[in-house]
Amino acid sequence: MEEISLGAFLRNRRERVGKSLRSFAAELNIAAPYLHDIEKDNRTPSDRLLPALIEGLSLSKQDEILLYDLIGQRRQGLYPDLSSYIQNTDLARVALRKARDNQIKDDIWLRIINSIDQEG
Repeated sequence: MEEISLGAFLRNRRERVGKSLRSFAAELNIAAPYLHDIEKDNRTPSDRLLPALIEGLSLSKQDEILLYDLIGQRRQGLYPDLSSYIQNTDLARVALRKARDNQIKDDIWLRIINSIDQEG
């Protein structure tokens, strides 16, 4: 998959839904220069802004996950959709630490993901 920056991703999705920078900033109740800075990768959107971005850009679930991943990369691994879950779920932290310590490979992660999907 081609690498894309957070700002380029957001600008691309905004243009895809046909919204100008100024009108979308007004819809988000933020200043246009702030949105411009986000789209130029000079700033990272606040967590408060994320639900409005997702809704305003009509992001698919796949694009929503990509948005969270791009933000997490900019925040040195602090993923906004996962941080509170990990913080509040003891067993998630235990499992992640064990996976790290045992250098779990992708095939094992895929089995874990498939198991979760079957249970969910």
